[in-house]
Amino acid sequence: GKFLIDLPTEAQWEYAVRAGTTSAAYFDHFDGTSFKSWVWYKKNTTETSDVSGKNAHRVGQVPPNPWGFYDMLGNVTEFCADYNYAYPQGTEEEPAVDPHGPESGLSVIVRGGNFQAALSTCTERPDVAPNSGITYSGHMYGFRIAKTCP
Repeated sequence: GKFLIDLPTEAQWEYAVRAGTTSAAYFDHFDGTSFKSWVWYKKNTTETSDVSGKNAHRVGQVPPNPWGFYDMLGNVTEFCADYNYAYPQGTEEEPAVDPHGPESGLSVIVRGGNFQAALSTCTERPDVAPNSGITYSGHMYGFRIAKTCP
């Protein structure tokens, strides 16, 4: 059958990165490991990077999350399909299930944190303005695709 390939929505991205965990980072449930064992960020990339201390790494050099997704935190900031909006948190009685952002806006959501440790969590949701004239290329931005089956 036919399927659609697109950027993941913000909700799809968060569902995939959390992989059934509820902490700020999927590796928090592993005992005895450190942040730098799971995430490429500024402090553990200087020996293999360019002058700025930031250089994207080949995917798969740090362990995957519990569902087998590699490098969802750190390494590069990943674009999501959603424009910036107030992300619905839901409640215990009525959780937000697969919310979608607006069809247009001034900025889009990016997730993953690239080389900033503080942004490399499942919960951080910065945004960037795609029409600002900034070139989103090089070592800081990337994407992953989501396949939707009918």
